[in-house]
Amino acid sequence: MKKVFYAEKQPIKAAIATALSKALAIISSGKTDIGTIVLLFPTYASADEVLDGIFPQANIASHRYHCEEPSCGILIETLKNYSASFPHILIPIFISEKDLARFEDEYNALVWVVVPPDMSQMENWLKIHSAVNVDTKQALEYDGTINERVINAIEWLRATSYPNEGFVHPLDLNRLKSMANALATNQVPVDYYSVLHYCITHKINHEGGRMIADHFVKAQTRKFKTDGNYSITFLTEMMNSKHTKP
Repeated sequence: MKKVFYAEKQPIKAAIATALSKALAIISSGKTDIGTIVLLFPTYASADEVLDGIFPQANIASHRYHCEEPSCGILIETLKNYSASFPHILIPIFISEKDLARFEDEYNALVWVVVPPDMSQMENWLKIHSAVNVDTKQALEYDGTINERVINAIEWLRATSYPNEGFVHPLDLNRLKSMANALATNQVPVDYYSVLHYCITHKINHEGGRMIADHFVKAQTRKFKTDGNYSITFLTEMMNSKHTKP
């Protein structure tokens, strides 16, 4: 994703209409080659009722609509069948953060216009993405803090363990678990969203950032099993040292 917007009007149909208007405005601006809007729902059943009155019933049933002005296609997709190999604007509706996480690194979803199921549940997600309110044009700002030792730990992992490849190699995953344990042993404060925010604003993708944040937080209450090759002295030195960014 390159940009995130959100619409929070009530009732929900008003929010969907606002999100659609924003997506159409982006396409009609002439500043993008995007020609498709994807409305993403948990299920088709959840789409049918809220789209009634926004699109003709025949188009809701066929899950597609062609807009004349600007000329573009609008697709209705679900979590189960969503797969778009072409540039598009994604409008997730009623989708939880947990489910959104599955698509955060989707290359072709260039712009997101989110219709949150509940602002209180989505606020942190929207903040870490600096989401812009469609109506007020104000961007949310993430105001969490991150300990310098956590930053150093992330940068050590970036330099040694390929977070953008998902820590797929056992040695990379072992380093992640080892550093997570070391942060906990040293009682370094860790916040999930602060870690994720740092990662995605410093060129680590969402998948890698969420793995780092998840391990750092989980180790606070239960240590991971590792191969024991990294001593606490070494890991403490790494979290207390700055590392060259690639």
